[in-house]
Amino acid sequence: MVEYVLKKEKFTEVLRRSVLMSIITLLIPVAIYYALTSGETLAMTGFLKVLFACMFLYYLVKAIRNLGKVRKDWFTFRIVLSEQSLIKKQNKVPDMTLYLNDISRIVQVAGGLSVETRTPSNHVFIPSYLENYEGLVERLRPYCVIEESPISSVGVPSEYALKQHITPKTIWKKLFVGIGIAAGIFILFILAIIAMIYFLSN
Repeated sequence: MVEYVLKKEKFTEVLRRSVLMSIITLLIPVAIYYALTSGETLAMTGFLKVLFACMFLYYLVKAIRNLGKVRKDWFTFRIVLSEQSLIKKQNKVPDMTLYLNDISRIVQVAGGLSVETRTPSNHVFIPSYLENYEGLVERLRPYCVIEESPISSVGVPSEYALKQHITPKTIWKKLFVGIGIAAGIFILFILAIIAMIYFLSN
């Protein structure tokens, strides 16, 4: 049995992208705040400060949690290859087991290998940034001819490998997401009213 993990040096690139997106997300409420408060009264500015401070804190906590999740997903991702099976393991995601004798197709793309079986739901994408990736490819060759995708020049985003086989959200998670969306719509409604009052008064 051989275990393959993701390259640590590749994680730096993924983390950098996630941090950049988080910074952009955090700057949006700040930019909107300064755009709306130019020329506003002190009372209105105070209200907007509280409103946008809450928004900023919400996005900050969300960004920190997202960065922690990306790190945990990356370092728990495993491909375990034995004489009978290929297993994908990852944090908080059910193990995906493919029996080598059931493999019906292996397709080479720019970002790695797509390993498929006769059962459509049983498939695994193996990213090329695994440690000893070439060794894994050679060990899979005897079980199926490796095809090359006609769009092999199009790279698969590294995040895709971490999002495979994620189970649907529970009812509680769906409820919290719904509350978050409702709160966001309410805040946008308040902002629209504030903007309307501001433009009508000038």
